[in-house]
Amino acid sequence: MIDVGRIWRSSAGTKAVMAATGMILFGFTIVHMLGNLNVFFGEKSMNDYGAMLHAVPELAYFARVVLGGALVLHIAAMVKLLRQSQAARPQAYKVVTPKASTIYSRTMRFTGPVVLVFIVLHLLNLTFHGVGSDFLHPGFKMQNEHAPEAYHNLTTLLQMPMWGVFYIIANACFGFHLWHGAVAMFRSLGLSGERQLGTVKMMASGLTALVAGGNIVIATSILLHVVK
Repeated sequence: MIDVGRIWRSSAGTKAVMAATGMILFGFTIVHMLGNLNVFFGEKSMNDYGAMLHAVPELAYFARVVLGGALVLHIAAMVKLLRQSQAARPQAYKVVTPKASTIYSRTMRFTGPVVLVFIVLHLLNLTFHGVGSDFLHPGFKMQNEHAPEAYHNLTTLLQMPMWGVFYIIANACFGFHLWHGAVAMFRSLGLSGERQLGTVKMMASGLTALVAGGNIVIATSILLHVVK
Protein backbone atom coordinates (compact mmCIF):
# COMPACT_ATOMS: atom_id res chain seq x y z
CA MET A 1 0.00 0.00 0.00
CA ILE A 2 1.24 3.49 -0.89
CA ASP A 3 2.10 5.57 2.17
CA VAL A 4 0.47 8.86 1.17
CA GLY A 5 1.57 10.60 4.36
CA ARG A 6 5.20 9.66 3.82
CA ILE A 7 5.09 10.90 0.22
CA TRP A 8 3.60 14.21 1.33
CA ARG A 9 6.14 14.68 4.12
CA SER A 10 9.09 14.31 1.76
CA SER A 11 10.26 17.22 -0.38
CA ALA A 12 10.39 15.03 -3.48
CA GLY A 13 6.87 13.76 -2.83
CA THR A 14 5.53 17.29 -2.39
CA LYS A 15 7.17 18.34 -5.68
CA ALA A 16 5.60 15.31 -7.36
CA VAL A 17 2.15 16.32 -6.04
CA MET A 18 2.70 19.85 -7.29
CA ALA A 19 3.79 18.59 -10.72
CA ALA A 20 0.88 16.13 -11.05
CA THR A 21 -1.77 18.66 -10.02
CA GLY A 22 -0.08 21.26 -12.22
CA MET A 23 -0.46 18.93 -15.21
CA ILE A 24 -4.18 18.52 -14.51
CA LEU A 25 -4.73 22.27 -14.19
CA PHE A 26 -2.50 22.99 -17.17
CA GLY A 27 -4.48 20.61 -19.37
CA PHE A 28 -7.71 22.28 -18.30
CA THR A 29 -6.40 25.77 -19.10
CA ILE A 30 -5.55 24.70 -22.65
CA VAL A 31 -9.01 23.22 -23.24
CA HIS A 32 -10.69 26.20 -21.57
CA MET A 33 -8.83 28.74 -23.70
CA LEU A 34 -9.53 26.84 -26.93
CA GLY A 35 -13.20 26.65 -26.01
CA ASN A 36 -13.35 30.38 -25.36
CA LEU A 37 -12.09 31.04 -28.90
CA ASN A 38 -15.68 30.31 -29.92
CA VAL A 39 -16.40 33.93 -28.99
CA PHE A 40 -14.79 34.92 -32.33
CA PHE A 41 -17.31 32.76 -34.21
CA GLY A 42 -20.36 34.53 -32.84
CA GLU A 43 -23.02 34.26 -30.20
CA LYS A 44 -24.48 30.92 -31.25
CA SER A 45 -21.11 29.18 -31.37
CA MET A 46 -20.13 30.43 -27.91
CA ASN A 47 -23.51 29.67 -26.34
CA ASP A 48 -23.56 26.18 -27.87
CA TYR A 49 -20.12 25.59 -26.33
CA GLY A 50 -21.37 26.81 -22.95
CA ALA A 51 -24.47 24.63 -23.18
CA MET A 52 -22.34 21.59 -24.04
CA LEU A 53 -20.27 22.08 -20.88
CA HIS A 54 -23.44 22.01 -18.79
CA ALA A 55 -25.33 19.36 -20.78
CA VAL A 56 -24.68 16.71 -18.12
CA PRO A 57 -24.78 18.48 -14.72
CA GLU A 58 -23.33 15.46 -12.89
CA LEU A 59 -20.29 15.47 -15.19
CA ALA A 60 -19.85 19.23 -14.73
CA TYR A 61 -19.91 18.85 -10.94
CA PHE A 62 -17.45 15.93 -11.10
CA ALA A 63 -15.05 18.04 -13.20
CA ARG A 64 -15.34 20.89 -10.68
CA VAL A 65 -14.53 18.53 -7.81
CA VAL A 66 -11.47 17.13 -9.61
CA LEU A 67 -10.21 20.57 -10.63
CA GLY A 68 -10.99 22.06 -7.23
CA GLY A 69 -9.14 19.23 -5.49
CA ALA A 70 -6.16 19.62 -7.81
CA LEU A 71 -6.09 23.37 -7.15
CA VAL A 72 -6.20 22.92 -3.36
CA LEU A 73 -3.41 20.32 -3.43
CA HIS A 74 -1.37 22.48 -5.79
CA ILE A 75 -1.61 25.49 -3.48
CA ALA A 76 -0.90 23.36 -0.38
CA ALA A 77 2.21 21.89 -2.04
CA MET A 78 3.41 25.35 -3.09
CA VAL A 79 2.97 26.74 0.45
CA LYS A 80 4.75 23.72 1.97
CA LEU A 81 7.72 24.04 -0.39
CA LEU A 82 7.91 27.77 0.20
CA ARG A 83 8.00 27.26 3.96
CA GLN A 84 10.70 24.61 3.59
CA SER A 85 12.74 27.03 1.48
CA GLN A 86 12.35 29.80 4.06
CA ALA A 87 13.23 27.44 6.92
CA ALA A 88 16.40 26.35 5.14
CA ARG A 89 17.43 30.01 4.84
CA PRO A 90 15.91 31.78 7.87
CA GLN A 91 18.05 34.90 7.44
CA ALA A 92 17.72 36.64 4.10
CA TYR A 93 20.88 37.53 2.24
CA LYS A 94 21.89 41.20 2.37
CA VAL A 95 22.67 41.19 -1.33
CA VAL A 96 20.68 38.99 -3.67
CA THR A 97 22.39 38.04 -6.91
CA PRO A 98 20.18 35.65 -8.89
CA LYS A 99 22.13 33.17 -10.98
CA ALA A 100 20.26 30.00 -11.84
CA SER A 101 16.86 31.50 -11.07
CA THR A 102 14.77 33.42 -13.60
CA ILE A 103 12.32 36.29 -13.28
CA TYR A 104 9.56 33.69 -13.65
CA SER A 105 10.72 31.62 -10.67
CA ARG A 106 11.45 34.69 -8.54
CA THR A 107 7.93 36.05 -9.06
CA MET A 108 6.07 32.78 -8.38
CA ARG A 109 5.19 33.80 -4.82
CA PHE A 110 3.57 36.97 -6.20
CA THR A 111 1.97 35.71 -9.39
CA GLY A 112 0.47 32.69 -7.56
CA PRO A 113 -1.81 34.77 -5.29
CA VAL A 114 -2.80 37.03 -8.22
CA VAL A 115 -3.79 33.97 -10.26
CA LEU A 116 -5.74 32.56 -7.30
CA VAL A 117 -7.69 35.81 -6.85
CA PHE A 118 -8.33 35.85 -10.61
CA ILE A 119 -9.69 32.28 -10.55
CA VAL A 120 -12.09 33.08 -7.69
CA LEU A 121 -13.36 36.27 -9.33
CA HIS A 122 -13.60 34.57 -12.72
CA LEU A 123 -15.80 31.83 -11.27
CA LEU A 124 -17.98 34.34 -9.43
CA ASN A 125 -18.25 36.49 -12.54
CA LEU A 126 -19.11 33.85 -15.11
CA THR A 127 -19.97 30.51 -13.50
CA PHE A 128 -21.61 30.53 -10.09
CA HIS A 129 -24.76 32.51 -10.70
CA GLY A 130 -26.40 33.60 -7.45
CA VAL A 131 -23.21 33.32 -5.39
CA GLY A 132 -21.41 36.40 -6.65
CA SER A 133 -22.56 37.05 -10.19
CA ASP A 134 -25.48 39.34 -9.31
CA PHE A 135 -23.06 41.65 -7.51
CA LEU A 136 -19.94 41.27 -9.65
CA HIS A 137 -21.74 40.93 -12.99
CA PRO A 138 -25.15 42.70 -12.93
CA GLY A 139 -25.88 41.72 -16.54
CA PHE A 140 -25.42 37.97 -15.98
CA LYS A 141 -27.97 35.88 -17.90
CA MET A 142 -28.87 32.19 -18.10
CA GLN A 143 -29.82 30.20 -21.21
CA ASN A 144 -31.70 27.69 -19.08
CA GLU A 145 -31.62 26.24 -15.59
CA HIS A 146 -28.08 24.92 -16.00
CA ALA A 147 -26.28 26.80 -18.79
CA PRO A 148 -25.38 30.51 -18.72
CA GLU A 149 -25.47 32.74 -21.81
CA ALA A 150 -21.72 32.45 -22.29
CA TYR A 151 -21.36 34.97 -25.14
CA HIS A 152 -23.42 37.73 -23.52
CA ASN A 153 -21.86 37.24 -20.08
CA LEU A 154 -18.27 37.21 -21.33
CA THR A 155 -18.55 40.17 -23.71
CA THR A 156 -20.55 42.43 -21.39
CA LEU A 157 -18.12 41.73 -18.54
CA LEU A 158 -14.88 42.35 -20.42
CA GLN A 159 -16.21 45.47 -22.16
CA MET A 160 -16.26 47.08 -18.72
CA PRO A 161 -12.80 48.74 -18.54
CA MET A 162 -12.18 47.69 -14.92
CA TRP A 163 -12.75 44.00 -15.64
CA GLY A 164 -11.18 44.02 -19.11
CA VAL A 165 -7.91 45.53 -17.85
CA PHE A 166 -7.91 43.27 -14.77
CA TYR A 167 -8.30 40.15 -16.92
CA ILE A 168 -5.43 41.22 -19.16
CA ILE A 169 -3.09 41.93 -16.22
CA ALA A 170 -4.13 38.73 -14.42
CA ASN A 171 -3.43 36.63 -17.52
CA ALA A 172 -0.02 38.29 -17.93
CA CYS A 173 0.76 37.17 -14.35
CA PHE A 174 -0.67 33.77 -15.22
CA GLY A 175 1.76 33.61 -18.15
CA PHE A 176 4.75 34.19 -15.81
CA HIS A 177 3.42 31.54 -13.43
CA LEU A 178 2.65 29.12 -16.23
CA TRP A 179 6.06 29.37 -17.89
CA HIS A 180 7.92 28.41 -14.73
CA GLY A 181 5.35 25.71 -13.97
CA ALA A 182 5.68 24.26 -17.48
CA VAL A 183 9.48 24.09 -17.18
CA ALA A 184 9.14 22.35 -13.80
CA MET A 185 6.53 19.99 -15.28
CA PHE A 186 8.78 18.95 -18.16
CA ARG A 187 11.71 18.49 -15.77
CA SER A 188 9.55 16.26 -13.59
CA LEU A 189 9.21 14.03 -16.65
CA GLY A 190 12.99 13.60 -16.70
CA LEU A 191 13.81 16.35 -19.21
CA SER A 192 16.32 18.05 -16.96
CA GLY A 193 19.66 17.65 -18.74
CA GLU A 194 21.62 20.65 -20.01
CA ARG A 195 21.15 19.52 -23.60
CA GLN A 196 17.39 19.37 -23.11
CA LEU A 197 17.05 22.68 -21.28
CA GLY A 198 16.75 24.74 -24.47
CA THR A 199 14.01 22.47 -25.83
CA VAL A 200 12.19 22.51 -22.48
CA LYS A 201 12.21 26.32 -22.38
CA MET A 202 11.03 26.50 -25.99
CA MET A 203 8.11 24.15 -25.28
CA ALA A 204 7.23 26.11 -22.12
CA SER A 205 7.30 29.37 -24.09
CA GLY A 206 5.06 27.91 -26.79
CA LEU A 207 2.49 26.59 -24.33
CA THR A 208 2.54 29.84 -22.36
CA ALA A 209 2.00 31.86 -25.52
CA LEU A 210 -0.86 29.56 -26.50
CA VAL A 211 -2.75 29.71 -23.21
CA ALA A 212 -1.94 33.07 -21.60
CA GLY A 213 -1.51 34.78 -24.97
CA GLY A 214 -4.80 33.36 -26.21
CA ASN A 215 -6.64 34.58 -23.12
CA ILE A 216 -5.11 38.05 -23.46
CA VAL A 217 -6.10 38.25 -27.13
CA ILE A 218 -9.68 37.30 -26.23
CA ALA A 219 -9.90 39.84 -23.40
CA THR A 220 -8.27 42.62 -25.45
CA SER A 221 -10.51 41.99 -28.46
CA ILE A 222 -13.63 42.25 -26.31
CA LEU A 223 -12.36 45.28 -24.37
CA LEU A 224 -11.63 47.13 -27.65
CA HIS A 225 -15.02 46.08 -29.08
CA VAL A 226 -13.44 44.04 -31.86
CA VAL A 227 -15.83 41.38 -30.59
CA LYS A 228 -19.17 43.14 -30.10
